[in-house]
Amino acid sequence: MKTERRHELKHNSLDAELVKIVDYFKKHGRGISLAILVLVAAISVGWVVIRNRAAAVSVPRQDYDLFKASDVSTAEGRVKALTGFEGLADQTGNMGVAALACVEAGDICVRQQAAGDLVSGALDRAKKHYQRVVSEFSDFPVAAGRAYLGLARLAEGKNEFTAAREHYQQVIALGDKTSQLALTVAENSLKTIGDLERPIRLATTRPAPPPAPPTSQPDTQPAVGPAVSP
Repeated sequence: MKTERRHELKHNSLDAELVKIVDYFKKHGRGISLAILVLVAAISVGWVVIRNRAAAVSVPRQDYDLFKASDVSTAEGRVKALTGFEGLADQTGNMGVAALACVEAGDICVRQQAAGDLVSGALDRAKKHYQRVVSEFSDFPVAAGRAYLGLARLAEGKNEFTAAREHYQQVIALGDKTSQLALTVAENSLKTIGDLERPIRLATTRPAPPPAPPTSQPDTQPAVGPAVSP
Protein backbone atom coordinates (compact mmCIF):
# COMPACT_ATOMS: atom_id res chain seq x y z
CA MET A 1 0.00 0.00 0.00
CA LYS A 2 2.81 2.37 0.92
CA THR A 3 4.71 1.42 -2.24
CA GLU A 4 1.72 2.23 -4.40
CA ARG A 5 1.33 5.54 -2.59
CA ARG A 6 4.95 6.52 -3.19
CA HIS A 7 4.63 5.57 -6.82
CA GLU A 8 1.51 7.70 -7.15
CA LEU A 9 3.26 10.67 -5.53
CA LYS A 10 6.23 10.36 -7.90
CA HIS A 11 3.91 10.16 -10.87
CA ASN A 12 2.02 13.24 -9.74
CA SER A 13 5.31 15.12 -9.26
CA LEU A 14 6.46 14.18 -12.76
CA ASP A 15 3.16 15.30 -14.21
CA ALA A 16 3.48 18.60 -12.39
CA GLU A 17 7.00 19.18 -13.76
CA LEU A 18 5.86 18.38 -17.26
CA VAL A 19 3.01 20.83 -16.92
CA LYS A 20 5.47 23.52 -15.79
CA ILE A 21 7.75 22.85 -18.75
CA VAL A 22 4.85 22.98 -21.18
CA ASP A 23 3.62 26.23 -19.66
CA TYR A 24 7.15 27.68 -19.84
CA PHE A 25 7.47 26.88 -23.53
CA LYS A 26 4.04 28.30 -24.19
CA LYS A 27 5.08 31.59 -22.60
CA HIS A 28 8.68 31.75 -23.91
CA GLY A 29 8.57 29.49 -26.96
CA ARG A 30 9.02 32.33 -29.42
CA GLY A 31 12.07 33.68 -27.62
CA ILE A 32 13.62 30.21 -27.32
CA SER A 33 13.06 29.51 -30.99
CA LEU A 34 14.67 32.83 -31.88
CA ALA A 35 17.64 32.05 -29.65
CA ILE A 36 18.08 28.68 -31.32
CA LEU A 37 17.93 30.28 -34.75
CA VAL A 38 20.54 32.87 -33.73
CA LEU A 39 22.81 30.13 -32.39
CA VAL A 40 22.50 28.11 -35.59
CA ALA A 41 23.19 31.19 -37.70
CA ALA A 42 26.25 32.06 -35.62
CA ILE A 43 27.62 28.55 -36.03
CA SER A 44 27.03 28.71 -39.77
CA VAL A 45 28.72 32.09 -40.11
CA GLY A 46 31.66 30.90 -38.03
CA TRP A 47 32.08 27.85 -40.22
CA VAL A 48 32.02 29.98 -43.37
CA VAL A 49 34.61 32.37 -41.93
CA ILE A 50 36.92 29.50 -40.94
CA ARG A 51 36.55 27.91 -44.36
CA ASN A 52 37.25 31.21 -46.14
CA ARG A 53 40.32 31.84 -44.01
CA ALA A 54 41.64 28.40 -44.80
CA ALA A 55 41.07 29.04 -48.50
CA ALA A 56 42.79 32.43 -48.26
CA VAL A 57 45.86 30.70 -46.85
CA SER A 58 45.94 27.61 -49.04
CA VAL A 59 45.04 29.10 -52.42
CA PRO A 60 47.98 31.57 -52.53
CA ARG A 61 50.34 28.77 -51.59
CA GLN A 62 49.00 26.62 -54.42
CA ASP A 63 49.40 29.50 -56.87
CA TYR A 64 52.95 30.10 -55.62
CA ASP A 65 53.90 26.49 -56.21
CA LEU A 66 52.33 26.69 -59.66
CA PHE A 67 54.30 29.79 -60.67
CA LYS A 68 57.45 28.37 -59.10
CA ALA A 69 57.19 25.31 -61.33
CA SER A 70 56.43 27.31 -64.47
CA ASP A 71 58.84 27.45 -67.40
CA VAL A 72 60.95 30.62 -67.24
CA SER A 73 63.44 29.62 -69.91
CA THR A 74 61.82 32.00 -72.41
CA ALA A 75 61.16 35.72 -72.28
CA GLU A 76 57.41 35.12 -72.49
CA GLY A 77 57.56 32.60 -69.64
CA ARG A 78 59.49 35.04 -67.48
CA VAL A 79 56.92 37.77 -68.08
CA LYS A 80 54.04 35.46 -67.10
CA ALA A 81 55.80 34.25 -63.96
CA LEU A 82 56.75 37.79 -62.97
CA THR A 83 53.15 38.96 -63.32
CA GLY A 84 51.95 36.04 -61.22
CA PHE A 85 54.49 36.56 -58.45
CA GLU A 86 53.83 40.29 -58.29
CA GLY A 87 50.12 39.54 -57.87
CA LEU A 88 50.85 37.12 -55.04
CA ALA A 89 53.11 39.70 -53.40
CA ASP A 90 50.13 42.06 -53.13
CA GLN A 91 47.62 39.58 -51.67
CA THR A 92 47.02 39.67 -47.90
CA GLY A 93 45.58 36.22 -47.24
CA ASN A 94 48.98 34.57 -46.77
CA MET A 95 51.74 37.02 -45.87
CA GLY A 96 54.42 34.35 -45.87
CA VAL A 97 53.64 33.58 -49.51
CA ALA A 98 53.57 37.31 -50.27
CA ALA A 99 57.12 37.68 -48.92
CA LEU A 100 58.47 34.74 -50.92
CA ALA A 101 56.64 35.86 -54.07
CA CYS A 102 58.26 39.28 -53.76
CA VAL A 103 61.71 37.64 -53.68
CA GLU A 104 60.86 35.50 -56.68
CA ALA A 105 59.74 38.58 -58.59
CA GLY A 106 63.09 40.22 -57.91
CA ASP A 107 64.98 37.12 -59.03
CA ILE A 108 63.06 36.99 -62.31
CA CYS A 109 63.87 40.65 -63.00
CA VAL A 110 67.56 39.85 -62.54
CA ARG A 111 67.18 36.91 -64.91
CA GLN A 112 65.52 39.14 -67.48
CA GLN A 113 68.50 41.47 -67.39
CA ALA A 114 70.97 38.60 -67.70
CA ALA A 115 69.05 37.07 -70.61
CA GLY A 116 68.89 40.36 -72.49
CA ASP A 117 65.10 40.53 -72.51
CA LEU A 118 63.62 43.64 -74.08
CA VAL A 119 62.51 45.17 -70.78
CA SER A 120 63.57 48.49 -69.33
CA GLY A 121 64.81 49.02 -65.79
CA ALA A 122 64.88 45.33 -64.88
CA LEU A 123 67.55 45.71 -62.21
CA ASP A 124 65.84 48.75 -60.68
CA ARG A 125 62.63 46.76 -60.55
CA ALA A 126 64.45 43.86 -58.89
CA LYS A 127 65.92 46.20 -56.27
CA LYS A 128 62.46 47.54 -55.42
CA HIS A 129 61.16 44.02 -54.86
CA TYR A 130 64.10 43.08 -52.62
CA GLN A 131 63.84 46.29 -50.62
CA ARG A 132 60.12 45.75 -50.14
CA VAL A 133 60.82 42.37 -48.58
CA VAL A 134 63.27 43.70 -46.01
CA SER A 135 61.04 46.67 -45.15
CA GLU A 136 57.55 45.13 -45.21
CA PHE A 137 58.17 41.42 -44.61
CA SER A 138 60.94 41.44 -42.01
CA ASP A 139 58.87 38.99 -39.91
CA PHE A 140 59.71 36.31 -42.48
CA PRO A 141 63.48 35.80 -42.13
CA VAL A 142 63.75 33.14 -44.83
CA ALA A 143 62.48 35.59 -47.43
CA ALA A 144 64.47 38.45 -45.89
CA GLY A 145 67.71 36.47 -46.13
CA ARG A 146 67.17 35.84 -49.83
CA ALA A 147 66.29 39.49 -50.40
CA TYR A 148 69.51 40.67 -48.71
CA LEU A 149 71.47 38.32 -50.96
CA GLY A 150 69.75 39.82 -53.99
CA LEU A 151 70.59 43.35 -52.86
CA ALA A 152 74.20 42.32 -52.26
CA ARG A 153 74.51 40.90 -55.78
CA LEU A 154 73.07 44.06 -57.28
CA ALA A 155 75.53 46.17 -55.27
CA GLU A 156 78.45 44.03 -56.44
CA GLY A 157 77.33 44.53 -60.03
CA LYS A 158 77.73 48.28 -59.52
CA ASN A 159 81.06 47.88 -57.68
CA GLU A 160 79.38 49.13 -54.49
CA PHE A 161 81.31 46.69 -52.33
CA THR A 162 80.71 48.45 -49.00
CA ALA A 163 76.95 48.17 -49.49
CA ALA A 164 77.31 44.55 -50.63
CA ARG A 165 79.30 43.69 -47.51
CA GLU A 166 76.59 45.24 -45.31
CA HIS A 167 73.88 43.19 -47.00
CA TYR A 168 75.86 39.98 -46.52
CA GLN A 169 76.35 40.83 -42.86
CA GLN A 170 72.60 41.33 -42.48
CA VAL A 171 72.04 37.83 -43.78
CA ILE A 172 74.49 36.45 -41.23
CA ALA A 173 72.79 38.48 -38.47
CA LEU A 174 69.58 36.55 -39.12
CA GLY A 175 71.37 33.40 -37.97
CA ASP A 176 69.47 30.14 -38.03
CA LYS A 177 66.19 32.02 -38.60
CA THR A 178 66.95 32.14 -42.30
CA SER A 179 67.96 29.30 -44.61
CA GLN A 180 71.29 27.55 -44.26
CA LEU A 181 71.95 28.09 -47.95
CA ALA A 182 71.62 31.86 -47.60
CA LEU A 183 74.00 31.83 -44.62
CA THR A 184 76.58 29.79 -46.51
CA VAL A 185 76.46 32.04 -49.56
CA ALA A 186 76.78 35.18 -47.43
CA GLU A 187 79.71 33.81 -45.44
CA ASN A 188 81.61 32.68 -48.54
CA SER A 189 80.91 35.95 -50.34
CA LEU A 190 82.31 37.97 -47.44
CA LYS A 191 85.54 35.99 -47.71
CA THR A 192 85.96 36.72 -51.41
CA ILE A 193 84.60 40.24 -51.66
CA GLY A 194 88.06 41.63 -50.90
CA ASP A 195 89.31 40.21 -54.19
CA LEU A 196 86.58 42.07 -56.02
CA GLU A 197 87.49 45.33 -54.28
CA ARG A 198 91.19 45.08 -55.18
CA PRO A 199 91.81 47.20 -58.31
CA ILE A 200 93.52 45.72 -61.33
CA ARG A 201 96.89 47.40 -61.82
CA LEU A 202 97.67 48.37 -65.39
CA ALA A 203 101.18 49.12 -66.74
CA THR A 204 101.74 52.88 -67.16
CA THR A 205 104.92 52.66 -69.32
CA ARG A 206 105.86 50.48 -72.23
CA PRO A 207 108.27 47.75 -71.19
CA ALA A 208 111.84 48.06 -72.51
CA PRO A 209 112.61 45.94 -75.57
CA PRO A 210 114.90 42.99 -75.10
CA PRO A 211 118.61 43.66 -75.82
CA ALA A 212 119.78 43.08 -79.38
CA PRO A 213 121.97 40.02 -79.93
CA PRO A 214 125.70 40.85 -80.19
CA THR A 215 127.27 41.05 -83.65
CA SER A 216 130.58 39.32 -84.46
CA GLN A 217 133.13 39.84 -87.24
CA PRO A 218 135.06 37.06 -88.99
CA ASP A 219 138.58 36.49 -87.72
CA THR A 220 140.10 36.90 -91.27
CA GLN A 221 138.94 40.48 -91.60
CA PRO A 222 141.87 42.92 -91.11
CA ALA A 223 141.66 45.50 -88.45
CA VAL A 224 142.61 48.31 -90.90
CA GLY A 225 142.68 48.71 -94.69
CA PRO A 226 145.81 48.05 -96.76
CA ALA A 227 148.28 50.86 -97.26
CA VAL A 228 148.27 52.51 -100.67
CA SER A 229 151.58 53.55 -102.24
CA PRO A 230 151.71 57.07 -103.54
